[in-house]
Amino acid sequence: MMELAAIWRGLVSRSTRILFAGIVLTALATENSAVQAAQDTATVVGTDTAGGEKAALAKPSRAGKIKRRFDQTYKLWNSELDRYVVDGNVNYGLWQKHQEGLKRFLKQVETLSESEYESFSRHEKLAFWLNVYNALIVKTVLDHYPINGKIAQYPKDSFRQIPNDWEAEKFKVMGKDINLYQIEHEKIRRDLSDPRTHFAVVCASRSCGKLFSNPYLGKELDKQLNEAAQRFLNDSKNLELDPENGVFRVSKIFSWFTLDFASRGASKPVFPPPGDEEIVAAFIRPYLKEGDQKKLFLILKNLKQVNFDYLPYDWSLNDTATAPLHQ
Repeated sequence: MMELAAIWRGLVSRSTRILFAGIVLTALATENSAVQAAQDTATVVGTDTAGGEKAALAKPSRAGKIKRRFDQTYKLWNSELDRYVVDGNVNYGLWQKHQEGLKRFLKQVETLSESEYESFSRHEKLAFWLNVYNALIVKTVLDHYPINGKIAQYPKDSFRQIPNDWEAEKFKVMGKDINLYQIEHEKIRRDLSDPRTHFAVVCASRSCGKLFSNPYLGKELDKQLNEAAQRFLNDSKNLELDPENGVFRVSKIFSWFTLDFASRGASKPVFPPPGDEEIVAAFIRPYLKEGDQKKLFLILKNLKQVNFDYLPYDWSLNDTATAPLHQ
């Protein structure tokens, strides 16, 4: 680790550090996977009565299987979304008067056992946390609605006007206290990293991803995350491409979480390291419509002349009551 620290101090540019950090994270993840695999093998090796080792078991015994009780179809949450979400905006006024369904869903989340959660697949775990985060941020808004704050740098109805915003409230998930900040940055970004989740985690603002009127499901998650990324990146409020003037502007989400979007699959460092505009372009290209892909190609042909920047972020509440007529 001392050698890594010395290398880090020698990296001057932000982009170089991003690339280096990505390589280190990949190496650590690979090492951890190997250790976990070894541990998993060790747990299924027993000892017979003669003192010798039994053959490693490929599958757990029937007695060790967890009986699943949690509703993986998210029927309750689906019903709430279908009732109160319109074109990505939320009818908080109506929802505040009828919270019984939301409370029942959150009770399911609270009483889920850790042992059952650990039996979930990776996609099922990620779908769970995405749904829980979005449900809890709705609950936070409902607890403070209507919002009419006085912090000058944010709109009066903004989620950011709630004191301590993402850490304002502790909720019970699997019987333990947790807040929105911990769910987003620990459970999702750290433990189940996927850059597409930045368009699925809805921060109750107009410039974040839209809230879908259906829940995330483990068996459909890859398709749903692709749709979330496509919907976000093909919205002119989140991406501006002007080949004639070399303008390339994207959502500030890419500025706040650049490292999350950097490729971690490179086998060796690239020199010179990519700039932020190259990192962003490489990520967004597959999700763009053909016309925008061509625009992006033309802009990047003359990389030195690219006018790359981030778009203003609108923290206004994603409320149907104040939604623009044409979105």
